[in-house]
Amino acid sequence: WGCVPSKTMIRAGNLLAEARRVNGMAGSATVRPDWAPVARRVREMTSDWDD
Repeated sequence: WGCVPSKTMIRAGNLLAEARRVNGMAGSATVRPDWAPVARRVREMTSDWDD
């Protein structure tokens, strides 16, 4: 699987961190972490891989 799953998780974390900055820069936002979409995306990307 290489490092695709970890890169996907890191990207999700980075997006959450960016979204949390909205309140101080451009309005307001409510950010709640949710693992399910990240896990679903990892499975989508790797479901047809065969090690």
